[in-house]
Amino acid sequence: MAKDNEVVGPKLWMWRKKRTEPWHITGGYSQPDHKQTLCGRRNIDATDVVYDPRDIVPYKGMTDMKNYCKNCLNMMVYEAMSEQILFSQIKVPGGGTFGETVLTKYLKRKSPPIELNNPPALKDANSAKAGDVAGSPAPKKYKLMTKSQLEKKEREKSSRKPKTPRSKKPKSQRSKQQKIDKGDATTTTPEVVKVDKTKSAAQIIGPKRVLGNSSTDSQDQS
Repeated sequence: MAKDNEVVGPKLWMWRKKRTEPWHITGGYSQPDHKQTLCGRRNIDATDVVYDPRDIVPYKGMTDMKNYCKNCLNMMVYEAMSEQILFSQIKVPGGGTFGETVLTKYLKRKSPPIELNNPPALKDANSAKAGDVAGSPAPKKYKLMTKSQLEKKEREKSSRKPKTPRSKKPKSQRSKQQKIDKGDATTTTPEVVKVDKTKSAAQIIGPKRVLGNSSTDSQDQS
């Protein structure tokens, strides 16, 4: 089958005869009839069960290359990127991942351009009613966050020291500051008291008064 589109292509499937052996891959451009694995070393019966790689490969514990047939993975270079992306997190010998060694070659390639073919007619395209394929809405607050980003945010939030609220003094203990009447903002000249220098201080102040002496008060009033 000719590889006429490098972005999307025929679906790949996972197969193995025993649970103790690594997973093989079939389908795609190389084995569209599913009679053999991509490596060409194992035959598949029509009654054998094949599995969707979306339910097997991109999960924790499945990034080790020992879980898969190495020859099948090597043949993945002839498959479409839509299928290769599912295997992108598999670690390869010498460091790096399958996605870094295979997918990046397509994305960085300048020549020849990525092969594309004509789209199918709309009557032949996969379609569904929106309500039939709709899922539960994600919370708006975390809609654009991955699970690791959300966990990091929760850890940072829990590590912050709680703010201690300030103790409010009762109204009786609050210091009451007297309001100062600034008065008119315009400048006023102070009143000048003229002192007659010819008079002595006793004459200016007047006679001394003794407190509590009623006779003296009455004499002064007279």
